[in-house]
Amino acid sequence: FTRVFIICPTYESNPQFHVLHADEQDVFKDLHHALKNIETICDRVEEDANEYKHYKKYCQAYRRWKRNRASEEDMIVLDNNQRRPPPNIPRPSPLLIIDDMSHSDLYTPSKTNPFINLVLRHRHLHQIGMSIFMLVQTFKTGLPKVIRQNVQLYCLWATQDMTELDGIYSEVANLVDKSTFLRLYHAATDIPHSFLTID
Repeated sequence: FTRVFIICPTYESNPQFHVLHADEQDVFKDLHHALKNIETICDRVEEDANEYKHYKKYCQAYRRWKRNRASEEDMIVLDNNQRRPPPNIPRPSPLLIIDDMSHSDLYTPSKTNPFINLVLRHRHLHQIGMSIFMLVQTFKTGLPKVIRQNVQLYCLWATQDMTELDGIYSEVANLVDKSTFLRLYHAATDIPHSFLTID
């Protein structure tokens, strides 16, 4: 990931997030402005995407110029960049991590909720996409159905709450029988900090 955004009101007490080296401006700790934070994050991703588009345009112009095929428009782009060789800039790959936001405005199942809209179109966001990790302790009451239906990958850590496991099984794991699901779940979570992945 080239940029990490974190929305977490308990960020300071979660040292595991600090190893991600997110820029301070990309960490949002205020629970009450979560929806506004989503708009800010989308704006920043758009800025990164536009910057990358300009970079790609310069790379193409530079390649054509080196092959003596540059157009007038290419020459303007090249002159604006003093015809320097373009640096190697990776394609933006943003990550959004959301933690401790269950039952907040972020998960309100409204058609005007910018986060719900982002979840539904995250792969196409500004033509570069965005990965979203949501950390929740409750499945059905923690995430609205529209989000649950659009999650691609579930990572389940150990829990003693069979109600949660029943809900997960009924919605995402019922391609196998329940005893097989529970056997796989217990085998995968037997070691501390290990988890079961459901694609």
